[in-house]
Amino acid sequence: MTPPGKSGHTPLSDESFDFPGRGRPEHFYFVASTERSGSTFLCAKLWQTGVLGAPAEYFNFNNIMLQMTARLSVQSLDEYLRRLFEVRSSPNGVFGAKIHWPHLQFLLLAKLLGRFPKARWIITDRRDTVAQAVSYAKAVQTQQWRSSAKPQASPKYDFGMILRLHKELLAGKNGWQEFFRNAKARPLTVFYEDFIERPDVIAAEIVAELGFPTEPRGAATAPDVARQGDEINIEWAERFRQEAAQQGIAV
Repeated sequence: MTPPGKSGHTPLSDESFDFPGRGRPEHFYFVASTERSGSTFLCAKLWQTGVLGAPAEYFNFNNIMLQMTARLSVQSLDEYLRRLFEVRSSPNGVFGAKIHWPHLQFLLLAKLLGRFPKARWIITDRRDTVAQAVSYAKAVQTQQWRSSAKPQASPKYDFGMILRLHKELLAGKNGWQEFFRNAKARPLTVFYEDFIERPDVIAAEIVAELGFPTEPRGAATAPDVARQGDEINIEWAERFRQEAAQQGIAV
């Protein structure tokens, strides 16, 4: 295993998270998400099953995609996909990836969706979008996107930032719904508020619903993720709602 990064945790691009090489997988799925919707926690639980691949943001061109491209020493998208499938497909032939709304735009522009035949879709959502925007603002300020990472700064309440991110989240959610309508797709929907109450039960339900082979099962080295919310989140959400109401802004 390579040493942890400056944030104190091992990046998801690290070879310690690889499965033994399999070649091209036969089953695919995507976790469609908006930021701070519980998607990282969900993906960790799906990863831990050993039969749903190693879902991560492999098409996040500002982060893990660059890291994986460098580690795998690839020179093209075709080569990237081939090597990615080899090292991140579980032994039962399943490959999964998590994508936010901008990552989908990349996949569409690069005409890559066809490389994932009959892909299934899971969408993560959060009923309390204000709480989601607060969590997003904290993560942007601290750069603590996973519970195992160390915060790089102390968060400060910023009404304007939370409002901007709230609008961004709503645009992403609406974009996903339009995409699924146009694609005539019926994704499995996982709400953050439900998942944090019974994560293992819902992960098992997803395995059953997808219907992929459950053997052979991989001995997954999956990331350890925990819930990050605290009293600051609650205080900021209440304050934001009050200030938004005072300014006549509907949230």
